[in-house]
Amino acid sequence: MIRKKRRSTELPLTALVDIFSILVIYLLVGSHFAPTDIVLPKDLELPSSHSAENLDIAKQVHVSKSVVSIPSLNYSVPLAAFSQKGGSGARVAEFQSQVSRMIGTMAPELRQNGVTINFVADKDLSYVVIYNVLQALRVREVDNVLFLAQGQ
Repeated sequence: MIRKKRRSTELPLTALVDIFSILVIYLLVGSHFAPTDIVLPKDLELPSSHSAENLDIAKQVHVSKSVVSIPSLNYSVPLAAFSQKGGSGARVAEFQSQVSRMIGTMAPELRQNGVTINFVADKDLSYVVIYNVLQALRVREVDNVLFLAQGQ
């Protein structure tokens, strides 16, 4: 009777360590770690937030107690233009054209899945004003709005 030799059931640890090392190096090199740089107006007081999510890189629209601004274009319009019901008028139309200009400055790959902006608003503003600014953004095909709030 011929006995068959049993095969060893050891794990090839050297190969596993090699593969694990390559994976770790690949993930570290391929990851992008950078702080989000958002410049806030001095008179802007943000609401508090309990979320720990990071912000995506997106253009910003600031709504302070006195103006609505697009920092990337150095453009601002008085907040009073959005205080009316519906937020209509020449100033709102000008704001909308500046939003279109801002969208035009974005790289095509950032617009591929819809336009995303960071919406930074003072916590004491009325919801009517915020709603009117958001409506002006929606007219210009802003698809995603990330609301920025102050962390605790």
